[in-house]
Amino acid sequence: ELAQAVGLDMAAWWQPTAEGYFKHVPKAAVLQAVGEFAPESVNRLAKLKKADIAREAERLVQCSRTADHKEAVAAFVVELLGTAAEDLKIGDADEIVLKLETSGELDASLLTWNTNTLNDGRYRVKVVATDAPGNAIGEGLTAESVSEPFRIDNTPPVIPSLEAIAIAAGVRVKGAAQDGQGRLARLDLATDDGDWRSVTPDGGLADQAELTFTVVLPDLAPGTHLISMRAVDEAGNAVTRAVQVAVPGARAK
Repeated sequence: ELAQAVGLDMAAWWQPTAEGYFKHVPKAAVLQAVGEFAPESVNRLAKLKKADIAREAERLVQCSRTADHKEAVAAFVVELLGTAAEDLKIGDADEIVLKLETSGELDASLLTWNTNTLNDGRYRVKVVATDAPGNAIGEGLTAESVSEPFRIDNTPPVIPSLEAIAIAAGVRVKGAAQDGQGRLARLDLATDDGDWRSVTPDGGLADQAELTFTVVLPDLAPGTHLISMRAVDEAGNAVTRAVQVAVPGARAK
């Protein structure tokens, strides 16, 4: 009331931040405050942890400096930061692989990238938003956020060895599969033009970078058969290798 009486705009002199306010009040108080300037974000923030809520609330405060949220974010920059090294560090110039910029109103909060052209490795996504173009010089605000590291894997596994041998019990299929970036997710086998069927690797679990497998196919009819093996990694990359095997006819008694 005093601020209103003297015509003092508190928002022009002080704005709550994560470190200065939001991290030091109960979660309910933060959500109540967010409801005053960004009610459409309350339900989304309610599902986050307290530290994440505080950071997101600070960002929303910065974006709410104008009446229209879309106009406030006049510039939006997304950078894909990555390196093949395991110890990913933010700030190195050679980490910036892709940078997209858009100006004006933002009508969507979801951006989809086709990462098939990127090199394999560990990456982070950095998002930078600023309202500087819509404010006076020196009064613009900028916020940024960097994601946790994630892996991009565009290279399919390999099946370095595959053999099929006719034995008394049927056809024994034996081989190995490897993935250079992550872990294998599953192994599949098909006979001739039949459907793919899952194969249990040696040891029972398909969650390693290298797997071996041995399976016996009983009751194959005499003649030549095509045995196809497929390996799929966690990223969905797949490789197929096939081998022929001749099953002898029944011996005359």
